[in-house]
Amino acid sequence: MNGQRGRWAVLLVIVLGAALSLWLGDLYTLRPRGPAQEPGHVPESVLEDVRLVQYDLQGSVRYRLTSPRLVQFLDDKAIEAVTPYIELHTAGDAPVHVRAHHAWVSPQRDRLELRNGVDIQQLPAAGSSGFTAQTDRLLVLPHQQLARTDAPLLIRGRDFRLEGVGGQLLLAQGVLRLERRVRSRFWQTAPGQNL
Repeated sequence: MNGQRGRWAVLLVIVLGAALSLWLGDLYTLRPRGPAQEPGHVPESVLEDVRLVQYDLQGSVRYRLTSPRLVQFLDDKAIEAVTPYIELHTAGDAPVHVRAHHAWVSPQRDRLELRNGVDIQQLPAAGSSGFTAQTDRLLVLPHQQLARTDAPLLIRGRDFRLEGVGGQLLLAQGVLRLERRVRSRFWQTAPGQNL
């Protein structure tokens, strides 16, 4: 009997030692506080002084995006750009230049969303007097040659001023449309006069 009690005692010490080591290991394991979180929307790469160029099937430039800082995200491969400059190329007119504080580019690179202080400019060219425009948001769809906003929009040209809410720039046709609450002012300028 003594031998059997001794075995039980040894077995009990082993089991208690194993339980104690598991408990101590669990006690000193570092765990994040709060609920467990998925990896989520984290940067995969950060690039500085970057220029992206997208071409169409004929090899013509659709747009150029230049930014001092681009961040590509791991989960969806989308890109965020800080203070981007975008040059949108049109069929025959001068390119449209766009500046903003922030831009988001879709993973397929077919959708650009510009936010905060969006400035748009098209310099005068043959058949066009050029214009400047300001808005808070601009969605650019390069494949459709379309830029649009649902925000207030102010457009100025050499001999006009337009204000409205919402608008579209049809890049292929060189047409700029305001959608609602439109106010306009036009004046005549003498040939060669700049305002």
